[in-house]
Amino acid sequence: MIGDLIVFAAFFAIWSAAAAEQPEVFAAGKAHAARTLGLVNTAALLTSSWAAASAIAAARRSQPTHAARLLAAA
Repeated sequence: MIGDLIVFAAFFAIWSAAAAEQPEVFAAGKAHAARTLGLVNTAALLTSSWAAASAIAAARRSQPTHAARLLAAA
């Protein structure tokens, strides 16, 4: 998990530096982005992550049917 945090922090730092260096490019990108699609995509990713984590918890509680349903939802 620490490794993921370090990689995410590095990518965020690179993105921030690029945004500071070329603000007009990032402004054009923001104007072109589909916010609704981004919101739907984020909700889908969060929901599938929750379902996968819940499936692991259900499997550990010896609830294979519930775990299978959650994995299908993920």
